[in-house]
Amino acid sequence: MSRAPTHNQIQVKNIDFLARLPLLRELVLEYVSGFYDLSPLKELKSLKSAHFENLRRVSDFSGLSGIASLRYLGINGTLDWDQSIKDFEFLRDLGALEALKLIWVKCKAPYPALLPLVALKNLKKINIYPQAFALEEYALVQLVCEGVEGAKMPLTTEFKDTGYVKFLGRGSGHTKIGAKNEVQKRAELEQKFEACKQKAREVLGIGR
Repeated sequence: MSRAPTHNQIQVKNIDFLARLPLLRELVLEYVSGFYDLSPLKELKSLKSAHFENLRRVSDFSGLSGIASLRYLGINGTLDWDQSIKDFEFLRDLGALEALKLIWVKCKAPYPALLPLVALKNLKKINIYPQAFALEEYALVQLVCEGVEGAKMPLTTEFKDTGYVKFLGRGSGHTKIGAKNEVQKRAELEQKFEACKQKAREVLGIGR
């Protein structure tokens, strides 16, 4: 009988040793704790793909700034723990990025936290967990990343196994499939999202 894979967190005091690997093209750090500084990664001038998952002491990802070669970036938490991200300003210096994945993350930066996405002119695909951010951030992403795969997310997701409809956005809530107020709640969410899009247009300085 096969056993499910387990993860053991490895405590590393720092990742300075990675700075001595300038030819490294792909980096995966999963379930690593003990360090908080990602700045050594700035020396990885050949890095094209970086995936981070469950870095317990890391919240500042500015150490990724200026890695001009980076094409893919994934930042994940886990089902029971959200990866903290201080802000997304580091994205402004990742102009070559083509794919961005943010799953089970949390960010305490105020709206518009995801505005730095405007700098990603080469972005082709984005994957964001539907309850990671407030609804207004998803409206912003839809406008900023127009035409990018994954930027236009469904406002509702039905879960037939549980009988519930989950709404887009952290704290947006849910309703039961077939409930008397289901149609009303869906309509209210659509109206709220349109208001969020208008707010995003004002932030971006664009018309309707």
